[in-house]
Amino acid sequence: MTYDTADPAAYLRALLSPADLALVARIEKAKTTYMMSERDDDLARLLKRLITNAVIRRDPNQPHAANNRAPGKGVVVIGPSGAGKSRLMEETFRDHSAFPNFGVKSTWCPLISITAPSPCTLGQLGIRVLDLMDYDLQREIRENNAWLRVRQQIRENNVLFLAIDDLQHVLHGHSVDEVQKVRDTLKDLMTNPEWPVQLILSGIPELLPFFRHDRQLRRRLRFMYLTKLTPKEHAEFLEQALQHYADEVKLKVGTEPGDDIIARLLHAGQYEMGITLEILAEAMEEAIDRGAKGVTRMDFANAYAARNLLPDDQNPFISSAWHTIDTTRLQTKDVEEIDDATTPVGRKNAKKGRKS
Repeated sequence: MTYDTADPAAYLRALLSPADLALVARIEKAKTTYMMSERDDDLARLLKRLITNAVIRRDPNQPHAANNRAPGKGVVVIGPSGAGKSRLMEETFRDHSAFPNFGVKSTWCPLISITAPSPCTLGQLGIRVLDLMDYDLQREIRENNAWLRVRQQIRENNVLFLAIDDLQHVLHGHSVDEVQKVRDTLKDLMTNPEWPVQLILSGIPELLPFFRHDRQLRRRLRFMYLTKLTPKEHAEFLEQALQHYADEVKLKVGTEPGDDIIARLLHAGQYEMGITLEILAEAMEEAIDRGAKGVTRMDFANAYAARNLLPDDQNPFISSAWHTIDTTRLQTKDVEEIDDATTPVGRKNAKKGRKS
C-alpha cells in the first residue's frame, strides 16, 4: 500500500463505507460552521487601519517603495481562554482580500500567522516563523541570528503582516531583561525603515501589563477586548446559532421552551463565545452519532459530560439548580461513573453564520 503524504488520512477514508463518509461529512459541517457576530466587524475595522498604514509612505514626496513605508502598527486581541480569539482571527484572515492565499501551503501570502508554543523562548518563536517561510533550518540558529534571519526572510518573501497567537507563552518564566527583549523585537519589526511590518497579536488578559510597561510599544498598538457573553445581549445570537448549526447538519431543534437551553448553554460555556459554540457543535455531533432527526437537551448534556466528566448534579443541562454550578472546575470521576456520563440520558444583532 502506498501513502499520499499530502493527505495522510486518505487511507482512513478508504476504509469507510459510503454511509460512514456521509456521517463524517455531517460531523465535519458541525465542527466547521462559524457564526459571525459584531466581533468580526470590530476586528475588520482594526485590520483596515493596519492595511491603510501599510500603504502610507514615510515620505510623501518620494515614490512608493519598500523603504518608503510608514512605520508599522499593531492590533492586539485580548480575551480569556475559551473566548474564541484564535477562531475569530483565523476566520477573518481566511476571508480577507488583503491576505490572499491565506492557509494555502507553498503559496505566497502577505500574512504569516503562527501560534506561540508553550513553553517558548524568543529564539524558538523566531525559528517557528522561519519554518513557515520554508527556511532551511538544518543548522542550529542562535536567538539573535534567528530574528536577523526572520527580518531577511520576511523581506525576501514580501510579507507585510505577522500574526502571533498566544503571545503570553513567550513570556512565561523569563526575566525582566528577557521580556524586554520580546518588546524590543516587536518594536524593531514595526519600525525597521527598510521593511516595516504590521503586527496582529493575541493573548489572555494577563498579557496586558507586558504592553503597558513600554510606552513606545503601547502607542503603536490598538486593543480589542473580547468581553463575556450575557443572557440579555446574546440570547438572540445563540438562538440563531442553534438554528443555523442544526440547519447546516440537517437536524431539527428538538429542545423545548421549558428546557432553558440557551441560558444553560451560556452557563455551561462559562459565558465565553468559543467554549459556548464548541459545546453547541458537540451537541450536534451527539445527535448525529445516535442517528437522531433532532438535537435535544440530552445531546447537550452528553456533550458537556464528555468534556468534563462531572456527575449529573454538576451538569448544567441536567441539574435543576444549574445556575449554581461552577462550570470552570474539572473533576475526574471514578471509572465506573464514566460510562454513565457518556450514555444518553458576540453580541447582539448576530449575522447569519458561515462555514469555514
